[in-house]
Amino acid sequence: IVSFLIEGIFGSSGKVWKEQRKFAVETLREFGFGRTMMEDKIYEEIAALVEAIRQKNGVGFDMCRLIHVSVFNVICSIVFGERFDYNNKALQLYLNKAEENFQYHRTINNVYKANATLVEPAIEEHLKNYDEDNTDDFISCYLKEM
Repeated sequence: IVSFLIEGIFGSSGKVWKEQRKFAVETLREFGFGRTMMEDKIYEEIAALVEAIRQKNGVGFDMCRLIHVSVFNVICSIVFGERFDYNNKALQLYLNKAEENFQYHRTINNVYKANATLVEPAIEEHLKNYDEDNTDDFISCYLKEM
């Protein structure tokens, strides 16, 4: 099933992607996407979230983590047909790895933002002063070719 998800839904394109998407949308609708069944799953998870907060007994805790678990559980209840206990070790490991990936994503976004201060001005300068007889770097060669 993992290869089905990776190669099918997430890794396909063209006709295969359209078929996979159609199947996914129709199946999600059957399982309550956009209907009261979805609301019921959300309310069920809200009750579990409130109980998890109560169990903290006034001791400080990471509210973001509990919210992440609750959102993840709503998704899992739709996709897997089950939810996870808030203290489930495999779930905690999964969320830790997901958070690591999101931190990496933020770092990549910072690199893209830095382009605006270093790379983009260099390209703009090449465009402004372009001389097709003087192609002494990659950008100049690229401009000449394109």
